[in-house]
Amino acid sequence: MKRITQITLSNYRAFYNEKDNENKYQINLPQGENLLVYGENGSGKSSLFKALEDFFLSANSQFPIEYNVFTEGIPDLPETSVKLKFDDGKEFEFSRLNSTAYNDAFFGNTTSAFLTYKDILNTYFLDLHRQNHNPNLFNLFINVLLKYLTDASGSKHIIDELEELRTQVKTFNKAYLDAIRGVTDKDERKDILNSLRENLVQKAKTINITLTSLLLPILKKVNRYLIEYFNFKLEVRVKNRDKYLNLSFKSSSPILYETLNFSLKLHGVELKDKAYQSFLNEARLSALAITVYMSALKIESVRLANQNIKFLFLDDIFIGLDTSNRIPLLQILNTDFKEFQIFITTYDRNWFEIAKRWFTNSSLGFKSIELYPSDFKQNTLTFETPVIIDPSLPYFERAKLYYAKKDYPAAANYLRKACESEIKRILPQNLLLIEKHETGELKEIQELGKLFVNFKIYAQLNYLDLTPFSQFDTYKKIVYNSLSHDDLMAVHYKKEIEDGFRLVESFQNIKSKLILVTTNPSLKVSLWKNGDATKALFHYEIKLMENLFYLQQGILNPVFSNSLCELSTPTPENKKVTFNEALKTILTEQGYSYPNDLQ
Repeated sequence: MKRITQITLSNYRAFYNEKDNENKYQINLPQGENLLVYGENGSGKSSLFKALEDFFLSANSQFPIEYNVFTEGIPDLPETSVKLKFDDGKEFEFSRLNSTAYNDAFFGNTTSAFLTYKDILNTYFLDLHRQNHNPNLFNLFINVLLKYLTDASGSKHIIDELEELRTQVKTFNKAYLDAIRGVTDKDERKDILNSLRENLVQKAKTINITLTSLLLPILKKVNRYLIEYFNFKLEVRVKNRDKYLNLSFKSSSPILYETLNFSLKLHGVELKDKAYQSFLNEARLSALAITVYMSALKIESVRLANQNIKFLFLDDIFIGLDTSNRIPLLQILNTDFKEFQIFITTYDRNWFEIAKRWFTNSSLGFKSIELYPSDFKQNTLTFETPVIIDPSLPYFERAKLYYAKKDYPAAANYLRKACESEIKRILPQNLLLIEKHETGELKEIQELGKLFVNFKIYAQLNYLDLTPFSQFDTYKKIVYNSLSHDDLMAVHYKKEIEDGFRLVESFQNIKSKLILVTTNPSLKVSLWKNGDATKALFHYEIKLMENLFYLQQGILNPVFSNSLCELSTPTPENKKVTFNEALKTILTEQGYSYPNDLQ
């Protein structure tokens, strides 16, 4: 089964790419992971949903791509496009020019399903609370949720069959007038009319039978889902079996009635129409609607075997559901949709965190990203464009993205993490540990203040310039204070955040490369005194007691770290010195100056 490994969006709908920045919006899924997306309203979630939907549609039909309206009249911008890369290395592009996916055999056998909250909102337009009323669910279930289902041959969508019938009903009178043109005999005209009516009736009957053949296995799976995952002792059945489409010829033009009614059994007791409002509220009907959709998708994907791609995008569909109705849907995905690549979006931050933790313990491999709207200025215009925050990005890069969207507390939080990460990168292992007084056990230092104290010791020992870090203690309290980030009253000022960025950049300016470790053999040095081959040969041995690093701060000359070592000299004497002291001893004894001759 092929899976998407990379998505690149360029000037598509909400996404705006500047000149020479075609890959600004790129989502990487190197292992073909599933994707969980958090996004505020207006952050680009719907544009991402539409981009993928349009891409898969472009494989079967040709239509113009939607572009960002703010790109009009601006030269040299990247071309509007949606690009997908798959795990077999194949790449396809849907752009203004064409779709390289169009009619490609790669997409010849694909299940790509897209369900959005707008589809589920249809549940709120049903009159569920009218007494003695069994709601008509035809539009919600047949026209919206099951529109992708195919007939028995698998070659034609049921919704297309319905549209053909609806068109024939609408144009019935014209078809009749065309058929009787030139026919004067009344009985012959009547026969023509009856024949046209019978054709409509037979077509409706065929679709009714097809719908029943599709609905019965779907509802069987739905009932299993309701019992196993939702713990609903509920059985859903079709009430008007084989009678979904009914034609009336009483008026001058035929009328097509489309109806779908369910009967419900709760704990084995059949609910009468008046009892609907006591059970089938909007939230439960939404859960039922999603379950019907997923049941139908599962059955359809099994029926259409040997598929290259199975893809499911659920856009904010959990809106209006409480957690007790959300978790079962995740469990169904985890159990029955492992072969699908699944994308889920939500505007609910709390639910995003819950789902992220839930998927961590599931068998589904999910990656999470966050989308935020950010103001972008183009000439005299200011408009919102999405910012994608990928947790796989380094802390410093994430801090910059949060800063761009003016979420200063989040930027400060990731700056603190970036600061910790940089200090840990620079310090040797022994300075990252602290001993527990009670047990003598060594544990990793977690407190940023203690890490910085050890950094200052290490910097002074190795002659690094501490001037760029003189304000660390000040910004530790304002920007790098982890306790303030969950405090809604804590103030994070723009300037302090900017200074925090510069401080992290000062840490990044220090390069540290491990050269030798203590487990390496001793470093043996042999020198001819002053380069004179006639003089006696001297042998030295340096045994490292601490790992040796090569350090460079900015454009300053690189230095060896002052790691502790044991120096064996030509005289029978061993000295415990730093590595640089060892080098100084060797060079000065041999008549060289230190460090000028250390090249």
